[in-house]
Amino acid sequence: CDGHKPCAKCRNDNALCCVTALRTPKTVFPPGYTELVERQNKYLVSALITLYRRLLLGQSWDGAPVQEANGFPLVHDILERLEINTVDE
Repeated sequence: CDGHKPCAKCRNDNALCCVTALRTPKTVFPPGYTELVERQNKYLVSALITLYRRLLLGQSWDGAPVQEANGFPLVHDILERLEINTVDE
């Protein structure tokens, strides 16, 4: 981190800069939890980029609205509609 917001490393990695989030956690997470959160983050970043590109091209949402739970759209359905199946390639 170079102290700027966003820092040069995060800017180069196209990542959210969360320097304050690097404090030592008080909660111990189960094995594999960090990998799961990183994988979910990749999917969400990919979806955000896809939506941004579609917005720039003036494209609308294809088809009917996605399913909702408790008044919120299901993220899995959004990713599926955006054809974001894997981000590990």
